[in-house]
Amino acid sequence: MPDGGLRVLSILFLTETGQPLPIVNGAVQLIDRVIVRAILTRPVSRAFFFLEPTGTETCEFASIIGIDCPSAVTGVACQEG
Repeated sequence: MPDGGLRVLSILFLTETGQPLPIVNGAVQLIDRVIVRAILTRPVSRAFFFLEPTGTETCEFASIIGIDCPSAVTGVACQEG
């Protein structure tokens, strides 16, 4: 059970040049290389992202990605491409 004090303040999906990715019908249109910038209420040592393609009725093609955030002790936001 996640800690009740931890909340996601914002998540941005950016290109390598820092531009926001387009959103079509409420879904982010991913490209080959994406920067995910998550801002949380406090630093974390590991983050997980659940990706599910739109237009699928099951989670058959979904995947979960875990990202280590070694900079958590410094309070710097976790980022991964």
